[in-house]
Amino acid sequence: MRRLALVLLCTCGPRTLLVQMTAENNSGQSGTATLTDQGKKTGVSIEIRRSVDPQVKRQAVHFHPGRCGEIDAKLADDLAGLPDMQDPAEFGKPSDGGTVYTEATISVPFTELTNGTNVINVHDARDFGLYVSCGNIN
Repeated sequence: MRRLALVLLCTCGPRTLLVQMTAENNSGQSGTATLTDQGKKTGVSIEIRRSVDPQVKRQAVHFHPGRCGEIDAKLADDLAGLPDMQDPAEFGKPSDGGTVYTEATISVPFTELTNGTNVINVHDARDFGLYVSCGNIN
């Protein structure tokens, strides 16, 4: 009698976390960030609505310790800033003209970044102290 063995292969990809980016200060700049586990590094991509000010072309984006509404203004030592938010075409992505985008791979492990103590903040291009979008990473 022959026995058949059934082997199931998991085609599960790397762990990802979708972070909701919420508009702040009446900016209308909501969207999403995706964090992807890459072992000792984390892939980050963020897409939010474009600023209503047509003069704004680039916006700074950083990781901060804290929670949205209670941000520690000091950048976490081990959390690097990301390339500025800009037209997706600058990253070789399709552009509909209504969003801005950034992506990078940072040298921070996924588990460290997603431990519930960090946020992603997008700054207003005209007033760096004003946040226009924030996402709690948890």
